[in-house]
Amino acid sequence: MTKANLGLLTQRIQSYFSSFKTFVGEPKYTLNRSKVIVHIPYFQPKQEMTVDQWNKHCETLGLALSHLCKGARVEIRLVQLQYPYLDSCILGQYLAFNAGKYNFLRMKKKLFKKATTAKANTKNSYLPYSLMGLKMELAGRLTTQRSIPRKTVLNAHKGSFRIDQSGTNVKNEESLNLSHYTSKNKVAAYTMKVWLSHKKNS
Repeated sequence: MTKANLGLLTQRIQSYFSSFKTFVGEPKYTLNRSKVIVHIPYFQPKQEMTVDQWNKHCETLGLALSHLCKGARVEIRLVQLQYPYLDSCILGQYLAFNAGKYNFLRMKKKLFKKATTAKANTKNSYLPYSLMGLKMELAGRLTTQRSIPRKTVLNAHKGSFRIDQSGTNVKNEESLNLSHYTSKNKVAAYTMKVWLSHKKNS
């Protein structure tokens, strides 16, 4: 299966989940001779669906993706995330979704209040990864921020990002994820960027 085909599947998945206000991360695909396995991380702000309803959605989506895969069997495996800041792609969508209700400062306060970052020397035996730092950047103007220029860039961060000597990546024990989400409102277009730094717990 080509990258173009996988991109088409990803678009279909994102479009499907957006219809019931569920944010999804970048799907992971496992291909073999008999079927295509799709791992989909997701976050739903309000848990309104039962297990049976989720199973029905997976079946419907699986059939739609199978059609795009020329009849190959598609197995959907959902990975529920309890917080949007566990996935940069999901967090970018979540912030853009709330951009019509809150300004940048309000979103920052709400996010930073809930997101707990760990210190570099902190050990946590219960979770595989710890959130070390997060950064959010808004390029453009929201409808909730009418007194700033359209080309304004606002940013804020919490925690730390331990950059290596090359200046391009975090240290080996950490992973850095970047995602961006672009949309339009009545004022202009805007882009929300999100960086997340996670450390693997030993």
